[in-house]
Amino acid sequence: MIGRALFMISWRMYMLGCADYMIGWRENMLGRADYMIGWRMYMLGRADYMLGWRVNMPGRADYMIG
Repeated sequence: MIGRALFMISWRMYMLGCADYMIGWRENMLGRADYMIGWRMYMLGRADYMLGWRVNMPGRADYMIG
């Protein structure tokens, strides 16, 4: 009986540990989703910068000629 009680206690501890692990895993996945969104925003910002740079280059060429 004592052995069984200890087994039940250890089983509960194990299940709590699994629950903590799953919560941590979800937090990690959410963090990764935020990171991916941030990365996309960054890439869009870089694309905007490159477009602006291309638009700016003909203007600079005109400036150099003029």
